Amino acid sequence: MKLIIDTVRFSPARLLKICKKLNSKTTGDPDDYSNFLLKQIISVPVCSLFQSFMSVGKIPQGWRKAIITPMYKKGSSNQVTNYPPVSLTSIFSKLMKRVISTDSINYLRQHRLITKDQHGFLTKKSTDTNLLESLNDWTLMNVSLY
Repeated sequence: MKLIIDTVRFSPARLLKICKKLNSKTTGDPDDYSNFLLKQIISVPVCSLFQSFMSVGKIPQGWRKAIITPMYKKGSSNQVTNYPPVSLTSIFSKLMKRVISTDSINYLRQHRLITKDQHGFLTKKSTDTNLLESLNDWTLMNVSLY
């Protein structure tokens, strides 16, 4: 049996909700669109644009490119290692990717293709939560042995 995702749904309300989580103070994308601007222009035209890209299965070539730049984190500003590389990509591609990612995860959960034991790439789950659950299981197992 072949399972496919029927459609990814774009709506102005959904895109606006995602945009509200964007940091307005961070660096914009390679085309100089800021997160602040994106929050202001989310509407039906952007949804239509995303939907049309999904219908033909293609996105603009510029959305596939990134500008790699060193970004100062912490420590001595004289140390090269304190400037890890950061990829600046299109805000529009980030927004579209987030909707597609959310729909994909929801699809996998709905069809029970992700177990409760899955921790990687899920919200509120991490290697830390995985280790805590494992430690808990081991502790319970050891207690039951005595």
